[in-house]
Amino acid sequence: MNEFIQNELKLSNTKISDQNGDLGRYWDWRIDDAYLAAGAITSDISAMLTYAQMQIDRNNFFTNCHKSLKKVNENVVMISEKEYNEMLKAKKNAEYLAMLDKSIAEAEQGGFIVKSIAELEEME
Repeated sequence: MNEFIQNELKLSNTKISDQNGDLGRYWDWRIDDAYLAAGAITSDISAMLTYAQMQIDRNNFFTNCHKSLKKVNENVVMISEKEYNEMLKAKKNAEYLAMLDKSIAEAEQGGFIVKSIAELEEME
């Protein structure tokens, strides 16, 4: 496993613990820790950031890590950020169009008082 981590993933400062050092603290998960323990794997912050970037970039080594193992709730759907933003934009557009439709309906029912610019200026 160390060979894979260090040679294939190029995380040279990451390894399976050799059981040296303060082993008890490897499992101390305190609220003020910058990161939580990862079992027997030890690393440094630079390697952790590299690993996180590999996950974000969906590195081929981690393809299966991003697949669902089980459908938990049929109402949960995974979509990309781009798709989410498009859905959000469509929702906002629909809300805006509904507001315009309401305003037009009110205007057609005589719900507005129409004044010209000149009439508004006279009111000042």
